[in-house]
Amino acid sequence: MNWRIPAAVLMAVLLPAPIMAVISLHWLGPLSKRVAEQTKAVVPMLSWEQRRERPTWRQPCWRSADCDLPLACFFDTNVHGFYCTDSECETDSQCQTGFVCRSVETWGGEVLNRCVLEGERGEGERCNPLSRKYASACAPGLLCDDWCGRPCKPEEPGSCPEGFFCPAEGGPQGASCLPTCESRGCPPGQACIRFHQGSSVCSVVHGTNCQQSPCPEGQVCETHAVPERSGAVWMRCELPCTSNGSSCPEGSFCHMARCVRACEPDARGTCGPGEKCARLRVGGLQACLFDEETEAAPTP
Repeated sequence: MNWRIPAAVLMAVLLPAPIMAVISLHWLGPLSKRVAEQTKAVVPMLSWEQRRERPTWRQPCWRSADCDLPLACFFDTNVHGFYCTDSECETDSQCQTGFVCRSVETWGGEVLNRCVLEGERGEGERCNPLSRKYASACAPGLLCDDWCGRPCKPEEPGSCPEGFFCPAEGGPQGASCLPTCESRGCPPGQACIRFHQGSSVCSVVHGTNCQQSPCPEGQVCETHAVPERSGAVWMRCELPCTSNGSSCPEGSFCHMARCVRACEPDARGTCGPGEKCARLRVGGLQACLFDEETEAAPTP
């Protein structure tokens, strides 16, 4: 176990933990036009000559202060890494076929325009905002705010269909309809699980439903869902930690601001229900992570 501690410290230095464990990016509506006024200025799209004049363009970063102006430090979920970049489009015509130009907010708060795939996920289904897979990207006409939904206006309750609501605050350029199950309930074997901004969906719970059974003092309830597994959610109690991992108990280390259990693939019983022992993409350590392929019994 001694080798894991310095490795965890190195990983924490190379990849600072975000404030939230789950990335929630917000998008512009309506899709057919850009909004003239935004609360935050968009990082401009530079020419190739301007990019070459900035040594940090497409180079790894930890925060936007590491990037040449006006570049921003962006976490690309497709490569699982941070790098300095500008906007990659201004209009849909600058994106390849099947993609549209939309705005996203970085963890540092900057707004970038990115070419986003139009996929096949329907209204109310889980989505990945920057996905390169049709199976996890929203269908044309829908925005991805963790869930696919049509653009809406908070001051107009009728702008969302039954079973949805319009959040008071949207992303950098607008709001979209989010699903809710709190008023209508769920079928037997499923629970109404709450997510960010008040959204909620009926799901089979893998692990421990820590929204029904509160976590021990000092721990937080972590909720995880993926587009490919509609109607399923993974949950467990986790202990927050500092970047150097000193606050984690023996046998665990700090990853993404949470203490995770170290494990060996051959050792049985280390990981709990709904978990698997897997190697982290960053740092190379092995930890108990949510098992997105596991089959669990429905919630009683």
